[in-house]
Amino acid sequence: MGFGLLVGLKRIKFAEVNQKLSIISRVVVHPKYRTIGLGATLIRDTLPLASTDYVEMPADMAKYNPFAEKAGMRKIMEQPPQDDALKIAMILEKRGFNIQLLRSEKYNLKKLQSLKPDDVELIREAFSKYNRPRFMKYFFRSSTIR
Repeated sequence: MGFGLLVGLKRIKFAEVNQKLSIISRVVVHPKYRTIGLGATLIRDTLPLASTDYVEMPADMAKYNPFAEKAGMRKIMEQPPQDDALKIAMILEKRGFNIQLLRSEKYNLKKLQSLKPDDVELIREAFSKYNRPRFMKYFFRSSTIR
C-alpha cells in the first residue's frame, strides 16, 4: 500500500523529485506502546515538518493497522502481491507457516528447523524457481537448515 498526503502528483523530472517529495520509510513503535495511537501521532506531528509538497509512505502493514490514515494521509495505491509470491505463500502455508509472521527471521528459522528435510527442499526449490533471493538466505546457510 502507498499513502500520500496529497494525491495527483504530476509527471516531473527526477531532479525535481527530491525537491517535491519526502518519504516516510518506516514507522516502528515498541510493542509495549502499540494500540495507543502513537504511530498516528508521530506521523501527524511530523508531516508539518516536511519541507516538500508531497509526503509518501509505503506501508505493508497498513491493511492491519491504518495508522497513516488516522494521521491524515490518504491511501493512493494498493499493489497486490505478485503471482510468484502468492505461489510461494501457498507452499509455505501448506507446510504450516503463518504468512503474517514471515517478516520475522526468528520465526522463519524456527519453523524451517522443525520441518522434514523433504519439505525444506521443496520450499528451497520454490524460492529458486520463483527467484526470490531475499528469502534464499534462510535456505543456504550451511549450519542453520539441513
